[in-house]
Amino acid sequence: MKKNYWFRVIIFLVILISTDRILGIFCACLYSNSTDGSIQKINYSIKTASEDNIILGSSRAQNHFIPSYFNKNIGGSTYNCGFGGQGLQFSFIQLNEIIHRRIPNIVILEVSPNILQEIESIDKLKVLLPLHFYSQEIHDLFVQSNIMEELKFSSKLYPYNSTIISLIYSNLIQKKDSSLGFVPLYGLLDTSKFNYKKYSEENFKFIPSSNILELEKIIHLCRIHKINLFLVISPIYNTNSNFLSIIKQTKVICDSNQNLHLLDYSTLYGNCKQSKYFKDPLHLNILGAMNFSDTISKKIKEYLLPKVKL
Repeated sequence: MKKNYWFRVIIFLVILISTDRILGIFCACLYSNSTDGSIQKINYSIKTASEDNIILGSSRAQNHFIPSYFNKNIGGSTYNCGFGGQGLQFSFIQLNEIIHRRIPNIVILEVSPNILQEIESIDKLKVLLPLHFYSQEIHDLFVQSNIMEELKFSSKLYPYNSTIISLIYSNLIQKKDSSLGFVPLYGLLDTSKFNYKKYSEENFKFIPSSNILELEKIIHLCRIHKINLFLVISPIYNTNSNFLSIIKQTKVICDSNQNLHLLDYSTLYGNCKQSKYFKDPLHLNILGAMNFSDTISKKIKEYLLPKVKL
């Protein structure tokens, strides 16, 4: 009787492990060939990106910087690695992986006050779980001496748990990223529903020390590889005293670093004066992105021009 029991247990475990391995391999193939925009961008930025000019940041980077303008005004190739909802830690991981392949000439990091003051969360970074096997740094990010997490990674299916449905769907629909990582936003900000009082009170006044550390890691990485780093604050519909405090702190961090330029364009379109360029208070629409991309790429070109001695 005992022999039969243990035999059934062993058979069950063999089937379970085999199923996990087979489904894990299947999901890995789906992930590599996925046409989902977010998955494509993660795959490309971590595994392939090697352009001359790299744009990093959150959704404000993703929606505000059009690579074709940088190609035209600065030269070389450009890719927008901006990823909605992510912060500085995500940008550092992307840049670190890119530098393993090729050192870019220019890195543009969008440093929105709202991102600088938002505390980083490991949960947001779980979009990188499927690539834990690709990079030791990504693997270590999740494990961090946590035995339970290490055990979870013994399952080949675990990294894809939250993406299986989208993986299947995105492999059925063929579409390719033709905008080099840029994601346009359409529509206009409804100024009649904009709550000025709430907007001016909803932000913190200081950059958390953890975010300062991540920002300094990016600055250090660019400095040791002699990369021209531009920290850019793209237009905001309505700045406030808290935002201005964050921007001031950012300037202090930047003042002591070489090969680093802080370009503050937060009030480019005047506080609440040109709503035609905005989709919402923090994001430009396609018209705003076109105008801003042309402006900022020309400004960066000026910084790169050799200084003529009189």
